[in-house]
Amino acid sequence: MSAVIGFLWYFQRSLIFPRPKKDQAMRIRHGSYIQVDVEKENRPAGVGKRLVGCYFAPRSEDHWTLVFWHGNADQIGNVGDILGQHLNQEHGYGFLAVEYPGYALCDGEPSEKSIIWSSDRMMQYIIHELRLNPDRVCVFGQSIGTAVAAQMAARGYAKKLIMLSPFTSIPAMCQALFPFVPNPAILICDPFNTLALAPHLNIPTLILHGNRDEIVPFSQGQTLAKAFALNHQQGETQQQRNGTSSSATQDQKRPQSKSNIRFIPLQGCGHNDTFAGPHFNTILREFKSFLSQQS
Repeated sequence: MSAVIGFLWYFQRSLIFPRPKKDQAMRIRHGSYIQVDVEKENRPAGVGKRLVGCYFAPRSEDHWTLVFWHGNADQIGNVGDILGQHLNQEHGYGFLAVEYPGYALCDGEPSEKSIIWSSDRMMQYIIHELRLNPDRVCVFGQSIGTAVAAQMAARGYAKKLIMLSPFTSIPAMCQALFPFVPNPAILICDPFNTLALAPHLNIPTLILHGNRDEIVPFSQGQTLAKAFALNHQQGETQQQRNGTSSSATQDQKRPQSKSNIRFIPLQGCGHNDTFAGPHFNTILREFKSFLSQQS
């Protein structure tokens, strides 16, 4: 038992981040390659000298831009380029796939700290350099990318949040995959605790999860949806109790109602076939419906 636990602890980042190496990098064929240079004295450990992304400009200022973080074994030259092209050409959405440090085209080493720091820097870039309409930014994550998207949403960078196949935290995932490991939280270097962010997320959220997901338990997506909805409901109740502000102030501060948390089970869908076959059409339909809703 101790040998197995030691193995999991020592190799945890290899398990969490099974990244494609530079010689496996897929060229961006359809989108624009974005590079943000980072001075050495300004970057934390694990962040390389450049941040990279795959970008498609929105058709107009009124079109939403989705900022996307992929799953842990993917890269922006694959799903980001293909998905971005479809959403841009067919629906006019802007799209930016952000790469993780140490993945394919991007320098550095992946960790929660390096990924969150570089993602935060990229969000600043799209606001100040690309000058995207901040009222039309939606952060979108798949699998491990949902934890990054949620953290960016909690920092106020987006008006909407989309999560595809999300987990509650890495320790919870460890417990689900390795139930014999006692108290996995003390072993994990990169907890990615999305459930703990629930009190800080008061924007419309769409959660989609395959009911046959063989990696991330379907129940974890349900747990997040319930936690987010409960937080919004409690915030709305507190606002009603206060009830002393002007209507304008109330409109600005009022948390979203429970109806703005949407949980969509993807029937018959696993973890790695979300963008395949009929599941892709279902996801696109839900995207369009969600983004067309008034915030």
